[in-house]
Amino acid sequence: MAFISVRVSNEIKERIDRLKYINWSEVIRRAIIKTLEEEEGRNLAKAVLLNEKIRKKAPEQCDSTGIIRYRRQHRYRANSKERIVSDASVIVKWFIQEKHSDNAFKVKRNACKRRNPHSCSRTTTV
Repeated sequence: MAFISVRVSNEIKERIDRLKYINWSEVIRRAIIKTLEEEEGRNLAKAVLLNEKIRKKAPEQCDSTGIIRYRRQHRYRANSKERIVSDASVIVKWFIQEKHSDNAFKVKRNACKRRNPHSCSRTTTV
């Protein structure tokens, strides 16, 4: 536990000495905690008010759902690359020779050719 010194005038010290049954350390500790909580709460309230001030309000006619859907549908078109999603069972067949591995390689090859035609090669199976 840390120690803090508090300076008081001689008059206050005499008054404190008259009330020996009071734990002055605890009184000061509680006052510090109360002040800390008030200040921290005030800072939080200021942050909330500031956030409310700077937050942009959407226009009344704005359709945020439509905007989100549009962005999701068009996010990969900006750099003209398609997003390719493959099931794990297909990907396993790229590395382990199983039934339908040839079909899995066709999927990989076609996707690869669409993205970068010069970097496609068949992976060696284990």
